Amino acid sequence: MSQVMRYSNGFQHFPRPMTRLRNLCQTFLVARMHNTKVGFESGRFSVGVVRERPLQGSLDTSTFLSCTLVVVLFLFLVATVFGCGGPKQRPQTIKLWEFPRWRETADSIDRFAWMKRQIAAFEATHPGVSVELTELTWERGEDKKRIAIAARVGPDMITGMLPVELVERGLVEPADEYMTLEEREDFFPPALDAFRYQERIYGWPWYLTGSVMFLNLDLFAQAGVPVPDATWDDNTFLESARRLTRDLDSDGAPNVYGFGFLVRPGDTSVWPFLYPDGVRLPLNHSLFENDRNGTAEASLRRLAELIHREHVAPVQCAGWDTEALWQRFANHRDIAMAPWGIWAIPKLRTMPGFRFAVLPYPAPAGARSVERASAFIGTAGFMILRQRDEDKRELCMELARFLTRPEAQTDLAHYGVFPSRKSTGNIYPDDELMVQAQEIITSGQTVPRHRLWARIDEKLQREFQLALLGEKSVETAISDGTSQVGKILEQAKEQPPSESASARQSGTLVLVSATLLIGGLLFVSAAVVARKSSAALAFAWLFLCPAVIVFLIFLLFPLCWVMLLAFQNYSLAGVSPAWTGLENLKSVLREPVFMKAAFNTLVYAAVVVPVNTFSALVVASFIYPLSDRARALFRGAYYLPGVASVLVIAMVWRWLFNESFGLFNTALGFFGLPGIRWLTDPGVALWSIILTSVARPPGGPILIYLAALDAIPTSLFDAAEIDGAGPVRKWWHVTVPLLRPTTLFIALTITIAAFQVFAQVFILTDGGPGYATEVIVHRIYTTAIRDFEFGAASAMSFILFGVIMLASIVQYRFLRSEVQY
Repeated sequence: MSQVMRYSNGFQHFPRPMTRLRNLCQTFLVARMHNTKVGFESGRFSVGVVRERPLQGSLDTSTFLSCTLVVVLFLFLVATVFGCGGPKQRPQTIKLWEFPRWRETADSIDRFAWMKRQIAAFEATHPGVSVELTELTWERGEDKKRIAIAARVGPDMITGMLPVELVERGLVEPADEYMTLEEREDFFPPALDAFRYQERIYGWPWYLTGSVMFLNLDLFAQAGVPVPDATWDDNTFLESARRLTRDLDSDGAPNVYGFGFLVRPGDTSVWPFLYPDGVRLPLNHSLFENDRNGTAEASLRRLAELIHREHVAPVQCAGWDTEALWQRFANHRDIAMAPWGIWAIPKLRTMPGFRFAVLPYPAPAGARSVERASAFIGTAGFMILRQRDEDKRELCMELARFLTRPEAQTDLAHYGVFPSRKSTGNIYPDDELMVQAQEIITSGQTVPRHRLWARIDEKLQREFQLALLGEKSVETAISDGTSQVGKILEQAKEQPPSESASARQSGTLVLVSATLLIGGLLFVSAAVVARKSSAALAFAWLFLCPAVIVFLIFLLFPLCWVMLLAFQNYSLAGVSPAWTGLENLKSVLREPVFMKAAFNTLVYAAVVVPVNTFSALVVASFIYPLSDRARALFRGAYYLPGVASVLVIAMVWRWLFNESFGLFNTALGFFGLPGIRWLTDPGVALWSIILTSVARPPGGPILIYLAALDAIPTSLFDAAEIDGAGPVRKWWHVTVPLLRPTTLFIALTITIAAFQVFAQVFILTDGGPGYATEVIVHRIYTTAIRDFEFGAASAMSFILFGVIMLASIVQYRFLRSEVQY
């Protein structure tokens, strides 16, 4: 036995996971030295004695080879698990999430080709390092990125502008420690300042972009208006806009407008007219700090006068989206001047016969000739999210440096943007327009860097929309905007960003405990029922277990979580969770925007539910008497539209509602009627959303009604006919009452869908103009996904759940029936 210990005493000090392997080797050595049989019997390891012989002083050749083989095998396993042969670099994988950029060739359709080429070059110079590229989309990529980061399953590197809320949470690595002084001096100051926050730099600037004024030179020539130069001011701009606005058919309405613009959350193209000196956002003052002498109010009033008094801009432009303005400026060419991003320069060059020029924004009236309104710019770059591995952090920084090197930035000429490094030089040597645009952009300004800026921007842009559309006075819009922004800033001061692991763990513990308790009660109830039932019923409960498990994980658990969050100030923008009781519910109910959304949702449901229910009943009643072949045809015809995606249907409606070339306004013009601002008029937009729902045939309810009609005995109709009832009376006094259970089910499902309306609003209006089409679910989406205020969003969901429950109880009270077929 001492020989065994000599062979196995080296195994005594291995970590716990290797203990069983050590014991196995010792057993094998003992078995070989005693000439016993080692094997598995009945699923258990066993050692059987073949024949006994005393231990000799030395091992024979067979035993020695066996022991050597076991030792070699064990050492190989140890080397595989723990590594051997000295220190060596571990393979690293960097996860990079990126948006589509440009096509490198005219024949290419891959907008990630440049990034893939750069990744391959980086991997070639860094053996053992791989870069995993995730291709995002511009439509939903930003939401996907934010949700993944919030769930702590996000990437290592992201692109875009500086996410201040992530910086304040400590989720973005500072980059200034990895930048040399030479590299810092090589970046343009506006580019580097865009990633500077509280004296630290949190990203590697990549490119600059922004908005400039675009002029249609053909419209200037047709009106005989001289093209201004770069020193123009507000007076020159207004005079040019007046002369460019023309009524070609003498019907009293302009056919060509001198100016057009956008006012939408996230779009700052018109802000140089409102804030020529920039937006100041100190935390202890109102946003309109410089409004004491009337600057902001006067700017907004001047912009409103361009629409309502001077009539040089379309009334509806304040409610337009980018596509609508682009159609008017680039395709219909009936707007002479408009602010666009520099991406429009290569885009307009692809349009035959379109001559244009670019200028800086006009200087405020009375300013010196060297002064002009600064364009609001955007700077995109690469940011590294928090890394626990120092080696990986350095690799990520090295990759960001590699992607932003001057040689790589020369390719930005394909994208129509400007490099962030001075040493890159002029990447548009033969393009005078891009050189002019670069001069404007590099002297621009950025929006305030604040973690709640998205919320502030939405409040301001919505108020600006309402003022420019004539729904509010300028004074009221400024006052309401100031009040709402002040509340947001006060909230930011009262809730400083922090990370509280204990609070999160306690909340998670409560959530898991509640879920397990409810799940345990369900399990115990099922066990009691199964025990008192027959064996067949017990097996039925057994087979229901997978469905019950899915219910517990994907339905009950999220429901408990939402209920828990509704009573916390849980925010993924950095606020540590804490119990607030009913404070979330109170603040939501006091919020004017949510109350407006609730009112719009109630109006939508009050119209859509009875109309769709009644139309499904009427259509099914007309189809029912037809032949089987005709009924099958109509079933398919009414149900197939329901198969199409709601988003696709909404895009079709978007085309129908287009004010310039949409089918509805084209038909109105054919009959000599004026067009309707379907989506930009606050008084019409909600009814346009309702129209998209009531005009779509409810295919599912029609099929349900047809199945219910088949279940009604024909003898009842025969008896009514004998009593002298006609078709209408039979339908009203026989069919409708007997279908009340079916009507209850259909009304409940349509009510739930109506209160959860989202896709139509999101695609067609995004809640605008102003808050004219804001609904509850869209508000929940905005609060949770954009603002990361999950406590407030959960409180809204809780309120919506209660409203739907109340509506269901009322419907059940009035539509229930004791007779069913």
